[in-house]
Amino acid sequence: MSLQEIADMAGLTYSTLQIAPERHRVQHRVAVAIMSVLPIATATAGLVPIAGTRRRLRALAAIGWSQRELAPHFGVTSQAVWQWMQRPTLRCVTTDTRARVIAVYNKLWDQPPPADTPKRQAAVALSIRRAKAAGWAPPMAWDGSVTGSGSGSGSGGLLGPGGGLGGPGTSG
Repeated sequence: MSLQEIADMAGLTYSTLQIAPERHRVQHRVAVAIMSVLPIATATAGLVPIAGTRRRLRALAAIGWSQRELAPHFGVTSQAVWQWMQRPTLRCVTTDTRARVIAVYNKLWDQPPPADTPKRQAAVALSIRRAKAAGWAPPMAWDGSVTGSGSGSGSGGLLGPGGGLGGPGTSG
């Protein structure tokens, strides 16, 4: 991806991007704009809204699955899982990411996370506390009518794999 393509996608001028690496600091709006640009491979792979992906990951966090425990299931870093769960400027994911999240969710939604060591037990407790504080709904708290859009904290029908939040072929 060229600097001009990044500038165009970020809504910035070419010169702003050209001098950014030379500066020790950049304006917040410039940093946010640059970070919102998706790599060209991602942009052409087919994008979908992130809402359903985010809700599935947050539901797993609500039952104790930490970002560190989830990351290996996707073959990504815990930072990538954090971005999918919480980065406010991230509005879309690839169809491949959505499919991987649905598959992992369907596998883990009714499974407790590993808690075989004190460190893992602490991670489970922390994940549950953070999810509760953020108002994230646990698995089965979303019904199929709201998994693809909106941002509520969850209520509605009790559906798991096969329907609503977790079912194969569901939206979001």
